[in-house]
Order: sequence, then structure tokens, then C-alpha cells
Amino acid sequence: MDLKELKWVQRDSRNDELVSGKEVLGKLQWTSKLRSLVTAESADGKWTFKRGGFLRPKITIREYGKDNDLYTANIGWNGEATLWLPDQGRFRWVPNIWHTKWTLMINDEKEIMSIQLDGFSKVSGNVSIEDTSVSIQTLSLLALLGWYLIIKVLSDDASSIGTAIPP
Repeated sequence: MDLKELKWVQRDSRNDELVSGKEVLGKLQWTSKLRSLVTAESADGKWTFKRGGFLRPKITIREYGKDNDLYTANIGWNGEATLWLPDQGRFRWVPNIWHTKWTLMINDEKEIMSIQLDGFSKVSGNVSIEDTSVSIQTLSLLALLGWYLIIKVLSDDASSIGTAIPP
């Protein structure tokens, strides 16, 4: 596995994969692109993510098959998401103004990871790991969460553009 060659690839409307060459390291499986529930899986665990809330949007993270929230990531007005992990600190996914590059920061001090979007017909993104001092299990969860966030924010952006244009 080459951590310098990571890429998110959209296989079809319900499946996204994090790959290194031909090796699949993680995946998101959507119940439907119109819904917010997704199963996120890597060698380090299996979770469900679900976006909820209107005035205070958030993403709930649960262990797969469980009914209680493990973590909650709060979503800010520009699409950024903040997740507090006990004993590890505050992680924050921050987009640039165009939502084409997303950077993961720990405690607003150090860049951990980034995802640079590319592709037009299918969304894909190149992943860069900037700091490996965070455990691989945590990086795995954060990479899955980051891609979920990106897809949901891009979907929301597309919906708002569609509703802003009069018929």
C-alpha cells in the first residue's frame, strides 16, 4: 500500500472507493444518493454516517449495526466539519472557497490530510497524508468522514444552485 498514491474514486452512483493503485483501502456505500445514510468501511472498522439537522447540521457516526452515536461532527456554514475525538483532540475538515480542496487540521494547528478534487462527470479526489503521527485507525475514519462530507456538501451546493435558478 502506497500512502502517497491515495485517491477517492466514484465507481457508480452508490459506491465510492479509496484506492491505492488497484488496492481498495476504504469504501462508502450509499443507501441512495438522495439520502444521507452511508455505510463506511475500511480494514480498521465499519461505521454508518448520517447527516441530520437543519439549523445546526451534523453528521452522526455509529459503529455498524449499533443504535447509539459514537461521535458527532458539527457542520459549519461553509461546509467545514468539526469532530472531537476523546484523548486525540479536535479535528476539522476545512474547504477552500471553491470547495475543490479540503484540508484536515488537528486542533487548528497542524495539517493532517487533504483531498484535492478532480473529475467532472464523476467526482474523484487525490488524498495527501501530511502527518502520520495520528493512528492509522483514526486516519482511516477521518478519510471516510472527509469524503462523505465532501459528497454531501457538493450535493447541497448543486441543489441550492438548482433551486436558485427560476424555471
